[in-house]
Amino acid sequence: MKKISKIIALSIMGLLVFGIFSQAVLAKNFSGVNKSFKEKYQAARQQYFKEVNFLKNVRHKLSTAREKYRVFKTKQNKTTYESRAREFLDKTIDVLVKRLDSLKSWISNRTGISESSRQDIISKIDNDISWLENQKQSVENASSSEIAKSAGMIRKHWTKHRSLVKRVIGEIWCERLNWIIAKFENVSASISQKVEQLKAAGKDTSKVESLLSDMNAKIENAKQKRDAARDKFDSITDMDISQANQLFKEAHQLILEANSYIRQAHRVLVEIVRELKKEAETSATNPGIGAANESNNTTTENNATTEEATGTNSE
Repeated sequence: MKKISKIIALSIMGLLVFGIFSQAVLAKNFSGVNKSFKEKYQAARQQYFKEVNFLKNVRHKLSTAREKYRVFKTKQNKTTYESRAREFLDKTIDVLVKRLDSLKSWISNRTGISESSRQDIISKIDNDISWLENQKQSVENASSSEIAKSAGMIRKHWTKHRSLVKRVIGEIWCERLNWIIAKFENVSASISQKVEQLKAAGKDTSKVESLLSDMNAKIENAKQKRDAARDKFDSITDMDISQANQLFKEAHQLILEANSYIRQAHRVLVEIVRELKKEAETSATNPGIGAANESNNTTTENNATTEEATGTNSE
């Protein structure tokens, strides 16, 4: 019976630490997110924390029953102990499912990732949920040995899932960087066209061209950091969690560096727009300038979005 408690307890320790930490990361700003999606995510998140709190209560009951059986090894105490162990394992599964529901809701809310990538990630999570629900059914009438076996399987599965979550979060960060970088590249192309128009009109565009070259170089640096981060995220597989943590830490640092280049590129873009305005008589007679202004506003929003995705925007 001691083995039952030990295995079950170990199966939940990682959940309580990693799950709550991940919730803090996922709960960063919701700027630009549909209100109804935000409400659904918050509801799922609150339900997850309720389940965690209830689990703590069930765990206390299990500890009490274990101690009672340790002191008085009666048939009744053994039955109660096994019942509490079964209840605790059942509730552990509930918490894991709620954790996955919360993660799925968060992913559903994300902008800047392709629908195919979103559905692929959600499909993986749904498979996890189905597996856990099947385990839940087998626990209901499980014997003491079966309870211990199920607890060990769930613990192993959750360790694997923790690595999956890190990889999923990394995929989303990279997808969102792709989206922001694409926005910059579109803006760069528009500015290049405007520069050619100004040249044809006999205007001096040397400063704008220099700034544009600088912006493009920073975006290229951001792409290189993104690619390096993606390689590390892709390396996170079914491995020891300490290895997964180290890879995730290194990849996240690369994402932050990519974000820094995005910020720098945005500052240069502001200068470019300022220079273009000097050459423009009015935005009405120079539609390209209006487009540059719009790009500036869009990039500002995207920059904030990158902060949300990488966890650099503190609440």
